[in-house]
Amino acid sequence: LEFLNLQENLIEKIDENAFTTLTSLTILYLHQNKIADLPENIFQPCKLLMEIRLNDNNLTAIHKHLFWFNKKLKMINLMGNPLETFDAYYLNEETELLYIGEFLLNLFDRINVIIKI
Repeated sequence: LEFLNLQENLIEKIDENAFTTLTSLTILYLHQNKIADLPENIFQPCKLLMEIRLNDNNLTAIHKHLFWFNKKLKMINLMGNPLETFDAYYLNEETELLYIGEFLLNLFDRINVIIKI
């Protein structure tokens, strides 16, 4: 299986072994669900993963090693998540992140609230 589309399935939680046998997976759509957290090594078996869409979920943080083993990853979409932290240092240099603008806006909103208090 190279392409898996699980968008719009009201998924809240994914078991850490969900993708263990999907070693040929290159494209994964998990967007428009209700995922709040992803186990740190969930994508480790998916070494060929090139694109993942996690946009429009409830993710507030991304584990620093979540994509550690995905050296072929070219695109991650995290837009529409209430992200508070994400360390892009752990990504491939060629990975395109689609989220940074929204993340910065949320960060500035929190800073603004802190300053007003």
